[in-house]
Amino acid sequence: MVLHTDDWMSDDATIAIADGLAMTGTREVLSVMADRIAGPGRSVLVLGYAGWGEGQLDEELSENAWLIAEADMDLIFDEDHEGKWNRVLAKLGVDASFLSTQAGRA
Repeated sequence: MVLHTDDWMSDDATIAIADGLAMTGTREVLSVMADRIAGPGRSVLVLGYAGWGEGQLDEELSENAWLIAEADMDLIFDEDHEGKWNRVLAKLGVDASFLSTQAGRA
């Protein structure tokens, strides 16, 4: 999956996510990036998997189980990947030392 600026869009495979931000999951975007042919101006390759049962994500969002931030192009495409977590927490006003690694209900 490639998260990229919306200056390049595949007609049938790109999803617009936010203002100026898009996502494409096909070889086409990788090919244009590798060939340096009119690909997106900025991009980051993202890998991973997350799966939820029906309604699970909506429930987690309604319970504030996720920290949600506005899309920040400079943060998304910054090459300092190690520092991104702390930078986004700072933008949200969250001190990481107060976050728990334990899950459950009190």
